[in-house]
Amino acid sequence: MRLLIGTVLGLAVTAAFCGSVSAQDAAAKNQAPPPEPDKIDDARDLVNALAHPDPNIRQAAAAAIQGLSDEPLMAAVGALVGVIERGEQPYAVVAGSALIEFDLSTPAREPVKNALTASLYRLMERDSVSPQRWAIAAQLIRRFAPETASEHAELWAEALSTPDPFRAYEAISLIELATSREAAQDRQTAMDRIDARPKSERTKADAELRKALQAANERRQTLLDARPVLEPALLNLLHRHAIAFTEIELDASVIPVGMTGYIRRYPDENRLLVVRVLADLETDSALLVPPLLNSLRTANQYVALEAATLIGELPGDDADVQSAKLQAVETLARLAVLPGGRVRGPAAGGIGALGDAAVTILPRLIVMLGDADPDVRTGAAESLGELGTAAVTAVPALRHAIRREELVSQENTAVMEKALEAIEPKEESDED
Repeated sequence: MRLLIGTVLGLAVTAAFCGSVSAQDAAAKNQAPPPEPDKIDDARDLVNALAHPDPNIRQAAAAAIQGLSDEPLMAAVGALVGVIERGEQPYAVVAGSALIEFDLSTPAREPVKNALTASLYRLMERDSVSPQRWAIAAQLIRRFAPETASEHAELWAEALSTPDPFRAYEAISLIELATSREAAQDRQTAMDRIDARPKSERTKADAELRKALQAANERRQTLLDARPVLEPALLNLLHRHAIAFTEIELDASVIPVGMTGYIRRYPDENRLLVVRVLADLETDSALLVPPLLNSLRTANQYVALEAATLIGELPGDDADVQSAKLQAVETLARLAVLPGGRVRGPAAGGIGALGDAAVTILPRLIVMLGDADPDVRTGAAESLGELGTAAVTAVPALRHAIRREELVSQENTAVMEKALEAIEPKEESDED
């Protein structure tokens, strides 16, 4: 049954998938002769072999598919998309796992990537496609064409509006990938460095890199402009008692096993993921404070740490935001000294990012400089450095910590010395 499905779909879907691209290639190559039919048939047979009951045959077929090129590769990709669309569920996951291993980053494979992307979006736009197949297609978009996410805001909003845990996770992952504020800031920093160099020293590669970085930030802005479409669906998710997300595992390891692998996400982590995406979309801080405070109080140390970090990044000086930052500082200070805690170092290092709120616990940061855990010591020093001159009262303790650290680790000593210079610039220190 599986082989029959694969054979029929391999013929039908490949024809639809390859037609326009093959015609364009032929014209571009001045009517080059068509590929040998047996190579196309071999490619389809390899796809059919992914449904074979023998795991060794499945694995060998997957490896052989990765070695295809040109028209046979296009035929195999088309057949694999057909399997995802209509094949039996385990076979669809195996097909997706074979596809996700492809390297389509070279210029020669650009037509294959473009055709694959178009086919995947057509699949996701069908109302009748199952949630699992939709999720497989979305994962492949995330792998091969994440830059296209900005063009499909309504599709992601529709996926978020359904109670389906497969679609919701993949839609949020694509939005997060495209709207990341941290990535946008890194791109802007890279562009600023290029712009700071004299024009005579800029190379063609610099110009191409800057163009690509600018295009990525413009795509992010496209999704920010679509916030009225995305924001309501994301906020509605936060109002649910528990948010269940499930990811289909696409990985070469499932090909020999032939089993559908699921990764289930914890509700606390899911809720924070939604808030993080809303923050990247620059949603009003007042709407984010309540869910972030709820995440701050969770027993999951990792979730509490990230919630505190996100609170520190909230813009605005209104009373609710400032109150949340004070609570975040208290949470980080508690996590930093929690016996047997798993996030002690990152918690100590995250305190300084909360600015004025962190000054309220300056004495506790000074105590952390003498902690038995080197990660806590250096984290506390980094936080003090971020506070700058506001932490000037910590200078004697920091100098004492540096003298002790010199006997333990030069790397940690360098971190502490950098923090000291941020609090008390070197020129002033030398004069003293």
